[in-house]
Amino acid sequence: DALPICILSEVARRLRGAIRAGDALVRYAGEEFLAVLPKADAGRAWEVGERMRARVSERAFEVGDGLALILRVSVGVAQWRSGEKMPDLLERAEGALFRAKDRGRNRVEVAP
Repeated sequence: DALPICILSEVARRLRGAIRAGDALVRYAGEEFLAVLPKADAGRAWEVGERMRARVSERAFEVGDGLALILRVSVGVAQWRSGEKMPDLLERAEGALFRAKDRGRNRVEVAP
């Protein structure tokens, strides 16, 4: 089931709080977000991914009637290679995301 827009908005707010002013965050597909970190190498991007993961799960999301939802996120990181086309970069990031999910979720994986 899809998350209500109010929860997606709060997820986005928490994710934005984990990135720098020069970085970009966009909703990519459904419940997926894409962060572009133009000045970060893969190691720094992994740290940002960890911070994003922690920010989303640090507090429950209130869903009404005293119910709370705790979300966990998986993050895939790919560093742009000189001459690489955007679809290839996104494919590598998505591969890293799938590895994070396959390895137990709620983690950050970096694409080779």
